[in-house]
Amino acid sequence: LNKFGIKAKWILHYPKMKKIKEVELKEDDKKELQRAIKEIEKIKLLNTPPKPLPKKICKKCAYYELCFVF
Repeated sequence: LNKFGIKAKWILHYPKMKKIKEVELKEDDKKELQRAIKEIEKIKLLNTPPKPLPKKICKKCAYYELCFVF
């Protein structure tokens, strides 16, 4: 959207934690996002996904099953 001159804000919704957070990207955030996208592209090229790194917050995450249930 930014490439087309559309200023946007994002809303992160954490259903199991019952939290909603509004996010506006700053320049440093955009650089970090580009770095993360490059890392994701590398992972996409792997034959098997990397093992998940469990953290305390994981069990409350709405996407828990995507990482830990095979």
